[in-house]
Amino acid sequence: SQPRFHRTPAPHAPPHADVQCHAEAASELYHKGIHLVSGESNVGRHETYAERLADMVQLWRKEWGLGELPFYFAEIAPYAYGGTQQEKAAYLREAQFRAQSLIPNSAMISTNDLVEPYEIYNIHPRNKTKVGQRLSYLALNLTYGLKQIHCFGPQYKSWTAKGSEAWVSFDHLEMGICRNYDLRGFEVAGEDAYSILPTKYGCTGRRMKW
Repeated sequence: SQPRFHRTPAPHAPPHADVQCHAEAASELYHKGIHLVSGESNVGRHETYAERLADMVQLWRKEWGLGELPFYFAEIAPYAYGGTQQEKAAYLREAQFRAQSLIPNSAMISTNDLVEPYEIYNIHPRNKTKVGQRLSYLALNLTYGLKQIHCFGPQYKSWTAKGSEAWVSFDHLEMGICRNYDLRGFEVAGEDAYSILPTKYGCTGRRMKW
């Protein structure tokens, strides 16, 4: 049967109404999984984001009656939010990462390395191809069983202190760390939890030390 078309929400409708209208319009089509690229408007709502996202996915799965339909989503991209919103954007990324543990059969891709410096004021950066590729790798590996396709980047696991060194362990480092110098994106906070200290590092297997 042909799917029914649902009305676009009025301009004064709540923010979630547009997403829900699209979800309802797709509810009569056959589904193999869900890809979601969204979250920018939730910066500042990180304290409840993971639970709300889990509730939304649970509702969609219940309405569509397809069990634990795969749910793959993208981390919000880097953007110059400014002021305290910049810090809250980092908290939202943490909440997105945590949502994976609350939503069965779900996974998230990272987008931190897909934004050029000149795009930092563009909330929708241009490189959609890589985002689509990474989401497709999740589907190919986790849904279609093509385990030879690596679909996860390194993910923080834990850390321990050894004397004056901090040792950080990661998951999804099946091939180890391929760079022995110029690793970027790692910072160590000072005792005041705000100042950022320069770091020296080394790596062994699935762990790195500072």
